[in-house]
Amino acid sequence: MANFKKNIMILLIWLILCLIIISISAILVYFKLINVTPNSLYIFLCGLIVFLLLGFLSGNIKGNKGLHSGITFSVFILIILLLIQFLGFETKFSLSIFTKYVIFLLTGGLGGILGVNFKPMVN
Repeated sequence: MANFKKNIMILLIWLILCLIIISISAILVYFKLINVTPNSLYIFLCGLIVFLLLGFLSGNIKGNKGLHSGITFSVFILIILLLIQFLGFETKFSLSIFTKYVIFLLTGGLGGILGVNFKPMVN
């Protein structure tokens, strides 16, 4: 039961951080400070930040096996992204999408490694 509560806490904190990033991005797009296209570098960098934060939070809260926990949560989120992207938007799978998702997985793992080395945020 304790692991379930920790996992829910990880996802809630991640959700709040993602909402902050999305809100800032929406404001920047609304005021035309950035131009967003599907292959935009800005979207890729936001994805890297989100997966780094997700890995950091999961590694920090679990307290050990940061690489494993970061990659596990990244896989969970990537499955949701794959379902949305391929079932909702008729996008074809390509090498560039595969490369982007592998980089996101590795970033989540790196965040998990970094998160283990910090003082626990949630007990």
